[in-house]
Amino acid sequence: MISKLWKHYYPRIVFYVRHSFPSLKNEAEDLCQEVFVRLHTSTTAMADTISARPWLYAVTRNLCIDRLRKTGKGSAYLSDAHAESLEDTRLDTIAELERKDERDEVALGIAKLKPADREICYMYYFEEMKTDEIGRLLHRPSGTIKYRLFRIRAALKKHLEAINEV
Repeated sequence: MISKLWKHYYPRIVFYVRHSFPSLKNEAEDLCQEVFVRLHTSTTAMADTISARPWLYAVTRNLCIDRLRKTGKGSAYLSDAHAESLEDTRLDTIAELERKDERDEVALGIAKLKPADREICYMYYFEEMKTDEIGRLLHRPSGTIKYRLFRIRAALKKHLEAINEV
């Protein structure tokens, strides 16, 4: 069962760490391996992949936050420096950005979101987690997650409109 979870979730969790915790990008694979070591040694039996997913992401998130605290990279668990570097790149390469497809423009818009919103966006749109699952993971009511998703969509729409006006 762990090998099935490994095959399915390992690349997703590495992606999640690299994009939700940019300052830990180089440690993503090590952190992911630690998650699966904890799964293997866990006394909690995982009945299937549906119940394992929230557990895997909760453990991953907590490991990342702990790693940031231990390394002294600040109390904010997601770095805005990543978004700023993308914005600088965008300003330097306007002509190149015009040739990029909509997917790249959306990725840039996501990078410009507030750190916590990037995490919610990833969980909802890329991991297809339900709002109640995200709420439990982040210790927020489902209604708060729905509201934040509404705000995220509005911010992305505004970002895409601004790019199309250039």
